[in-house]
Amino acid sequence: MKGLLSYLPVSMTAKLLGLWLLISLGYGIIIGIMISAFGNIEGLTNTIITRDVGRVISNAQLGRDLSRILTETNLLVGTFYGHDEVLKEEGRFLAEATETILTREMAGGQRAILEKFRGALTSLLQQCVIINQYFSQVMASDKNLHALLTRLEEITSEKIVAQVLAKEDSQVYEQVGVLIPSYRETLLQTTLYFHGVEPAQQDNQETILVIELLNILHLRLRTLLASDVEIAGFGRQLLAGVDEYRRTIAGFNAALPELGERLIVLGQAKEQALLAMKQTDEQSLSAAQQMKEEITTTSKSSMTFVLTVSVAVALLLGLFTALFLLFNIRRPMESIRRGIVFVSEGKLDTRIHMGRRDEWHIIEQALNKMIDELNYSYTTLRSKNQELAATHHEMAMNLQALESEVNQRRWAEEALLASEEQYRRFFEDDLCGAFIARPEGQLMACNPSFVRMFGFSSTDEALKRTLRDIFPDRETMEEFLAKLRSLKRLESYESQYIRGDGTPIFVTGNVTGTFNSQGELVELKGYLIDETERRQAEKEKVKLQQQLQHAQKMEAIGTLAGGVAHDFNNLLQGIQGDTELLLLARHKGEHGVRELQEILRAAQRGGDLTRQLLTFSRKVESNLVPVDINQVASDMRGLLERTIPKMVKVELNLQGNLGFVLADTSQLEQVLMNLAVNARDAMVQGGILTIGTENIVFDKKYHLALPEITPGPYVLLTVSDTGHGMDRETRDRIFDPFFTTKAMGKGTGLGLAIVYGIVKSHKGHVICYSEPGKGTTFKVYLPTIEHVQTATRQEDEEEMPRGNETILLVDDEGFILEIGNLVLTEFGYTVLTAMDGESALELYTQEKERIDLVILDIIMPGMGGEKCLQHLLTIDPQVKVIIASGYSANGSTADGAKKGTRGYISKPYEVGQMLRIVRRVIDGGS
Repeated sequence: MKGLLSYLPVSMTAKLLGLWLLISLGYGIIIGIMISAFGNIEGLTNTIITRDVGRVISNAQLGRDLSRILTETNLLVGTFYGHDEVLKEEGRFLAEATETILTREMAGGQRAILEKFRGALTSLLQQCVIINQYFSQVMASDKNLHALLTRLEEITSEKIVAQVLAKEDSQVYEQVGVLIPSYRETLLQTTLYFHGVEPAQQDNQETILVIELLNILHLRLRTLLASDVEIAGFGRQLLAGVDEYRRTIAGFNAALPELGERLIVLGQAKEQALLAMKQTDEQSLSAAQQMKEEITTTSKSSMTFVLTVSVAVALLLGLFTALFLLFNIRRPMESIRRGIVFVSEGKLDTRIHMGRRDEWHIIEQALNKMIDELNYSYTTLRSKNQELAATHHEMAMNLQALESEVNQRRWAEEALLASEEQYRRFFEDDLCGAFIARPEGQLMACNPSFVRMFGFSSTDEALKRTLRDIFPDRETMEEFLAKLRSLKRLESYESQYIRGDGTPIFVTGNVTGTFNSQGELVELKGYLIDETERRQAEKEKVKLQQQLQHAQKMEAIGTLAGGVAHDFNNLLQGIQGDTELLLLARHKGEHGVRELQEILRAAQRGGDLTRQLLTFSRKVESNLVPVDINQVASDMRGLLERTIPKMVKVELNLQGNLGFVLADTSQLEQVLMNLAVNARDAMVQGGILTIGTENIVFDKKYHLALPEITPGPYVLLTVSDTGHGMDRETRDRIFDPFFTTKAMGKGTGLGLAIVYGIVKSHKGHVICYSEPGKGTTFKVYLPTIEHVQTATRQEDEEEMPRGNETILLVDDEGFILEIGNLVLTEFGYTVLTAMDGESALELYTQEKERIDLVILDIIMPGMGGEKCLQHLLTIDPQVKVIIASGYSANGSTADGAKKGTRGYISKPYEVGQMLRIVRRVIDGGS
């Protein structure tokens, strides 16, 4: 057998094919015997069927199929969660199985019950798909949050290291680093919950608790992140991720009860189907019992014969298979194993021999070739190692000679330096700042104390400087040299110098001069003592005493204001109550009514004053009431004129018939005060502070470009100044908490952040316009309230003027261009746009024959609006130009550009105002 299987000139594939044919032949014999044995059973079954048991078999099959569908449905409900492919495949299988059952012939009642069951099953599968979609969204949000936390952890670690290396306080970043594991642990709990949740459960309180924990952690993390702009960006991304996480979990919680309800419906249909199956089983019970008795006798004899023959054939097939594996697989593998063991032991002359002609022969040749190549490589490597050892010995000899020469030179240098060390040590170790310099100021030598005293990075840097670099000015240095030439030496000489970074330093020193035979100063030497810290400590002591006195004074004022306001408010309550009683007892127009009304208004104003005093002393809370902003601005004018310097002029530009807003008066006063204080700081040399109001309506077109503004009527509060203005980078960050452009200790960076928060809490919007040297304008939009709003009529689009002319719109703000384009196009105009003055001039030069009007932003980067206007007038003196600006219409910016223009439009554009001004200018008005 061994020779036959090993040396037949056939491949392994042919041998395997022969084995497969042998096994197939054996199983064919078994199947043939089974067919023959069960032939009698089939004949008996046909006989029973001929006796009208077809109906019984059909009912029994229906019951089995329905039971299988119910079993598969229960398994699917218990295992579908998170397995889309399983849900898809099992859902398709259940739908096809149910449809197959319905194609059979059955009683009308059974069909109706199965139709209801199919509907309940389809609804349940749809709800499972919805829940799996929420699961995928939760897992995606979880992955995104983990990635953000990982990047945040890396950046936080880098910043902690940077802060530690810089010897700065890293506590804030360390707190962020401590919170990140809490975030991870919360997300891990949520993920574990979703993987282990029962799909049909109704109680999801764990999910709600996890969401609340995420919210608490996020509030703590957001508070810490506010101290760093870069990390705060991750804070905003985490907020967006947690919001998405929260919405997905809420959807998941809402979907689970629906799944439970559909499970109940399916269960009811299941019970009805089981009842129908029970009835069918009862009908077929007697027939099945008869079939069992008739088939039992025939089956026993047939199965005994089939089992005997099957066991014999299986034993023969097992024997042939074992022999095949022994001679064709195991023995060749054993030859290969022995060859590999010999090679691993270093016997590289080993040869593998299997004596076969099939595929194993190819493997034998490949392994022997690999062993030959390994033997050659080993021989070559051993030769190279011998050469490398010889080279290493030669290098060691050369290195020894070089070390001997280096040691001799080092001994000579040490002998030379030893003679200088005793003189240099005293100079360098002196705690005083010692120096040697020439009269013209060139430093010749200085010690480390001098370098540290004046803030130089090293002695080499200090020697590159001159005495002129440490004196405040040339006159002070000349006065110092004159005294030295006169007195020959200066003892305990006190003077102010300047460090390398420009900060002042107060020094007491002794300086001596070296003179030549003609009496000329040729060199000066000095020892300096830094007295800066002592003087600063004295100043700090005085400053702390002043701060303590100021704090005590403010505390006393607050206590006094609260007490006076409380008692005064009680008096006013009595006056106001008695006055109202007198007014109720009199008729309108009666003598004394007007005087009583004046008394009542005065008492109410006094009440407002006491509430302001109570707010100042922190003894009252604010509330929202209908407010007339004109009244608030008028009341604040007097306070502002008393608060800000006299060289800043306060002007009011208030529109009549102004709508009311629902607001807190004290908070609006705080907004005006904060904006006014910022304007004051921007107008150091004086200027004009303008406060204006007007009604404005935002329609749906504004919502397309500015989604944060809800369409509807608003009151616009404008605060403008003529100060130094801001660049774009500063303007983009002014509302960030703790951001300030003021010097250290001059501002907290919370003023504009508070303004932004108050406006947002009033459902409003704030926009800032500013350019360096052009002043600043803040526009605050607050929604009006209809039930107390002054009756103003908004023109319908049909009543607004239309046109078909071509208009060139120039602005560097993208959303302003979008709003203007939407409005003008809607009312029939053709619009060309440009985002700077250069592009506008180029476009106007090409299309000036068809351009009827130019709407020009006056403040733009690059050329700017004013120069662009001058060039437009040079190209075409008759050009019609309307100035557009975010500043006040009465401001200096607009006044400086009105020459040669036909009108003015405020930004962002108000539809009615814009269309009426455009129509008037095109038609020839001004």
